Amino acid sequence: MQYALQNLYTENEIPRADDLVVLSHSPGGGVADVMDLLFSNGRPESRTLRPAGMRNAADSFEFQVMRKSTLQTVSIALDPALWPAGWFEIRDKRRAGTFTEADQAQLQSYQQQVTSTFPAKDLQTLFGSAEVRTVMGWGAIQSGELEAAVRAQR
Repeated sequence: MQYALQNLYTENEIPRADDLVVLSHSPGGGVADVMDLLFSNGRPESRTLRPAGMRNAADSFEFQVMRKSTLQTVSIALDPALWPAGWFEIRDKRRAGTFTEADQAQLQSYQQQVTSTFPAKDLQTLFGSAEVRTVMGWGAIQSGELEAAVRAQR
C-alpha cells in the first residue's frame, strides 16, 4: 500500500481512505486485515469476507489502487519469485489437514525467511516499477453491494 500511495500522492499530500479504492487478487488474511484496518478503522464487525473461488498463490499478491479525486490508478504486484519454494503448497497442506510436524518446522523456516528478507528489500525490488495511469469509469458499486455478492457466493 505504501508503494501505491507514494506513486499516487505527492510528498506534501496526506492520503485519505475516502479518496481510495483498492482491488485485490489476494484472499490472504494478512492482506485483508491490513485493508480492513485502513478502511474500516479496525472494527471486527467490518471484516471483509473473501469471495468464493479466490486462490492464495504466489501470483495473487496483486493490487489496483485508485485515487478517486484524480482518477489515477496504479497496479502493484509482489514479485512471485520472492516467495520461498513450497510456501503455498505447505500452507495448502495445513488447510487440508494433512500437515505434519515436519511441515510445521518447514513452515516456520519459511515464515522466518519471509519476515526477515521482505522488509529489508526496497519497494522497487518487491513490486517492480509502478506506472500511474488515468482511467475512465462506468457503473457504480453501492455501499454493501460487494459484501452481498460475496455472501451470495457462499
